[in-house]
Amino acid sequence: MRATLFSSAASMLFCACAIADTATDTMTIQATLVATCVVNTGNFRDAPSPALLNFGTITAGRPTRADTNAAAAGSGAASVICSTGVPWTLTADGGNHLNGTQRQMSDGVMMLPYSLYRDGGYAFPIGINDPANPVAAGTGTSVVQLTPMYGIVTADTPIPSVGNYSDSVTLTINY
Repeated sequence: MRATLFSSAASMLFCACAIADTATDTMTIQATLVATCVVNTGNFRDAPSPALLNFGTITAGRPTRADTNAAAAGSGAASVICSTGVPWTLTADGGNHLNGTQRQMSDGVMMLPYSLYRDGGYAFPIGINDPANPVAAGTGTSVVQLTPMYGIVTADTPIPSVGNYSDSVTLTINY
């Protein structure tokens, strides 16, 4: 009987050690989101192609229009992506060859004046670093927002020497 009692006590002791126990607690997970905006004129996430406003071939005495939504090769609008709810304004500088308030393309010697607009009806000009006359303005959605631009070389523009003309306009996003 004594052996049985000892064996039962040992079994109970052994079984008590084999029972698992648990403990729980919580962990805090956090992040700080800051207002951010990015303007991009290259291939960028959902943007279809790099931004390019291509006037193509210009003929004297005829207005020549261009826009960043055109089917011209490589044509595309600038892309803006901002944090959800963040108000933004996209402005444009005067380009590399600004003359007073007139943007100009250059072939390295001669200048060809042009104007930029934010609408296809050419009613709303894009100012030079002017938040009152921006390329575009909006509120961030955390997805790419395309900002089309429109340009014109008017019919009364004196056409300079034959050549390839270009300019580079810097876009700045304020948020």
